[in-house]
Amino acid sequence: MKKVVIILFLFFAKCVYAQTDTAFWFAAPEISSDFGYDRPIAIRVSSFQQAAIVTVSQPSNASFVPVSITLSPFSTQTFDLTSQISNIECSPGDVVQNRGLKIKATNKIAAYYEVNVNGPNPELFALKGRNALGLSFYISSQNILDNASEYNPAALSSFNLVASEDNTIVTITPSKNIIGHTANVPFTITLNKGETYAAIASSRLANQHLDGSYVSSTKPIAITLADDLLNGGVFGSTCRDLAGDQTIPISVLGSEYIAIKSNINFPYDKLFVTATQNGTTITQDGTLITTLNTGQSTMLTVNNPSSYIKSSLPVYAYQLAGAGCEVGAAILPKIDCTGSNSVSVARSSNEDLYITLLVKNGGQGNFLVNNNVGIITSAQFSVVPATSSQWYFARVFLPLSLYPNGSVIKVDNTTSLFQMGLLQGSSLGLSFGYFSDFNTVKATVLASPTQPCVGANVSLSAESIPSATYTWTGPNGFSSSIQNPVLNNTTITQSGYYVATVTVPGCGIYKDSINITVLPKVFTTINQSICQGTTYAGYGTAGQYIDVFAAANGCDSTRTLNLTIKPKSFYTINQSICQGQSFEGYTTSGTFLNTFVAANGCDSVRTLNLIVKPKSLTTITQSICEGQSFEGYTISGTYINTFVAANGCDSVRTLILTVKPKALRTIVQSICQGQSFEGYTTSGTYVNTFLAANGCDSVRTLILTVKPKTFSTINQAICQGTTYAGYGTAGLYVDVFTGSNGCNSTRTLNLTIKPKSFKTITQSICQGQSFEGYTTSGTYTNTFVAANGCDSVRTLILTVKPKSFTTITQSICQGQSFEGYTTSGTYTNTFVAANGCDSVRTINLTVVKLPMPNLGPDTAVCFTNNILISPGIFDTYLWQDGSSLSTYLVSLAGAYSVKVTNTCGTASDTINFTNNSCEVFFPNVFTPNADAKNDFFKILNATNLTNYNLTIYNRWGEKVFETTNYSIGWNGMYKGKISDIGAYVWYCNFKKEGVQKFIKGSVLLVR
Repeated sequence: MKKVVIILFLFFAKCVYAQTDTAFWFAAPEISSDFGYDRPIAIRVSSFQQAAIVTVSQPSNASFVPVSITLSPFSTQTFDLTSQISNIECSPGDVVQNRGLKIKATNKIAAYYEVNVNGPNPELFALKGRNALGLSFYISSQNILDNASEYNPAALSSFNLVASEDNTIVTITPSKNIIGHTANVPFTITLNKGETYAAIASSRLANQHLDGSYVSSTKPIAITLADDLLNGGVFGSTCRDLAGDQTIPISVLGSEYIAIKSNINFPYDKLFVTATQNGTTITQDGTLITTLNTGQSTMLTVNNPSSYIKSSLPVYAYQLAGAGCEVGAAILPKIDCTGSNSVSVARSSNEDLYITLLVKNGGQGNFLVNNNVGIITSAQFSVVPATSSQWYFARVFLPLSLYPNGSVIKVDNTTSLFQMGLLQGSSLGLSFGYFSDFNTVKATVLASPTQPCVGANVSLSAESIPSATYTWTGPNGFSSSIQNPVLNNTTITQSGYYVATVTVPGCGIYKDSINITVLPKVFTTINQSICQGTTYAGYGTAGQYIDVFAAANGCDSTRTLNLTIKPKSFYTINQSICQGQSFEGYTTSGTFLNTFVAANGCDSVRTLNLIVKPKSLTTITQSICEGQSFEGYTISGTYINTFVAANGCDSVRTLILTVKPKALRTIVQSICQGQSFEGYTTSGTYVNTFLAANGCDSVRTLILTVKPKTFSTINQAICQGTTYAGYGTAGLYVDVFTGSNGCNSTRTLNLTIKPKSFKTITQSICQGQSFEGYTTSGTYTNTFVAANGCDSVRTLILTVKPKSFTTITQSICQGQSFEGYTTSGTYTNTFVAANGCDSVRTINLTVVKLPMPNLGPDTAVCFTNNILISPGIFDTYLWQDGSSLSTYLVSLAGAYSVKVTNTCGTASDTINFTNNSCEVFFPNVFTPNADAKNDFFKILNATNLTNYNLTIYNRWGEKVFETTNYSIGWNGMYKGKISDIGAYVWYCNFKKEGVQKFIKGSVLLVR
């Protein structure tokens, strides 16, 4: 499984981030829904230096409502798509559907699709943006693990296609049978933008997986690999786990890869290398392994902590890794001139988290984690074999306590590009992936602006690549050796192409160019006359005006305006009227201008100065106290009266009268005896009159209650060691409290003390009995209530006498009896011992079966070497030729029989050997007793074998022997000592007649 695989691709930033883009295409594979192992599903997105708006859509599904989120810089959020799972997973097979997802962002982000997070079948698929899109693909797959058989719907392997453009014609040649199509027969489908197709294997068996299938298209597509609920039995247990990744097109492949070993059980990590051209040689750690033709694959084992793979032509490298027997898989990035100097990931579970790092020599000590030094150090790195010490690797554990679930982990290298992988998981499930650029370093340039105006400055910039040097050339002999030069005060003659040459040590020289067009400015002159009081182009007075605007080309347009002014004519009328009258239609005082057209074509302006004599409007606001009057009015209200003013117009008076009330209030108050309130000390009703804030009377009525103090006496007796009211000794105590009425309550306490009583009991019992609830020897103290109501303390001294136990071990033959028992087992009887307690006798009885030798079934074998046979372990042996050894060496076809005896009898068995073709053969028994006969366990008919590896394990899983030379066998020794008699498991890899094979079995060691 994987975690976020983020790819390097950012223009002109200070840092280059892993696997970032603004658009991603993805076809979600069908995962078995049994036990809910296909959900939840989610897309996780991460931003970098810039905020981004991210939208998830299905371009070919109009019913899918796009969803968007906003990411702040350096943040991670999640789209939970579980509710849409039936419209997202690509199923069934061999059907064109509208299930494709498109993730689009306003700035560069990283994205991955995650299945069953925190469940037993987790996996994530890193989205590789434009590096996932291509026209030609070979399919990678593991071929040693079956998909588990017990699930419904069935768990299968698949590859899933999504088109990024309409009218995409796709040709598929499956290497094995898929649903709807037979192996090696090409067929064609047509996809529109966002449509998907699932190629699903017809069989769950490992050797029927789809590695080597070929896919080509007329327009860019993306492909997802999936291997559901893999049976991890090869790795020693019953694990079931999902593996998969988004693959890459042939155009992005390389010929150098490095794999870092994970925590998977024996037989360790596997690399599946697939050739894209005939005659491709494969070398591992400096040793030539094989030669492949187009579409062929070979499996390599990562026996060492890291492994270097080199091919003569571009290949796919697909790693099967894991933890225990839980597995995950990932497409590896090539190492030649790829990598990142900053990678960000988000931890998505509480399981163990490791990161794996690859960096060229010199970059080991320059790593930061979340801008902190000392987390990743050079001491954690080791050299990768067969790389001439050029490459170093490390595996770093990130504890949950420091990096909790949901936290963002940012890894930087201040000097070097690096590749980063991630292993997250445990015995429940595993995620595995690589965080590296899947494309080669290249030169990429930008300019700002690309169409400057004359006189403007232009900033040229090139992608930041560690250790690179930069050279710029351009028009008029321009040159510069800095990464981001500036063109100052540009002229028309500086238009043209500017070329950046980027030299990357160890990678090569790369070029890119950009066209700069310097745009001219514009100049115009206008002569204009206007009437006084008007404007032209915003100007209203005579003069010359120069303005600068933006022309159609975006540059300055300079305009010169010569402006003259023609005069207006003016006359004035003065008039007065009373309020409510009108003159020339005007009814309000003011100066009114009317404009006519004069002979010069300009305005003739008449000014009317109109005075409207007002009615006299007077407002009086008055307040009085309740019971008073003003102008004869005694009630609050508004009163209007009209008179004739001195100017001959109306005089209107408005009276706004407010009658203010007297203030009346009552206070109910209680105090304690001896206190006072407002000078009063006795209960009663008191009336006082004051002047209120409104200037009127304020009458206050006080109802006062004086509450009395209380006194009480308590006579109390308590037990020794207890307390009453906080007191534990006899005496007279006086306390003052606050009573229920809030006043002082005085309490007098007369306290006396009653004593405790004590006694001891000595008692013995038998083991298994109890006394007063106790079953073990010891001293126990209990407390009861005595007649005086106080504690009575009893001490119990208890002795527990033991039972006696006897064990008898006895063997009998089948059909016999001992003490009345006839079957194997453990029998327990109980008697009375001298101390009066039980005496328990245990009989461990073994019933020995009659001898049953087994030479195995009749067998057709190749007799290039002798074959050692054994009937099992017995007391005596008698073979057909009179031999009495425990084993027999067979060299010819024929019948072989043996008679064996043990303490319970005699029996025999016969085996027939016939000749057969000479396949590889290992014996099932050997006798390393230094008698020069069958002293070594090894292959018996090794001919023309290469790539040979034999490993042997004991019953505890320890590797007791390993060899790559088929002429060398195991002598039964481990760590310098003789190994125990018993069964041992062996595994063997070899190539015979050009075919790589893997066999396994068990061997019985006898002496």
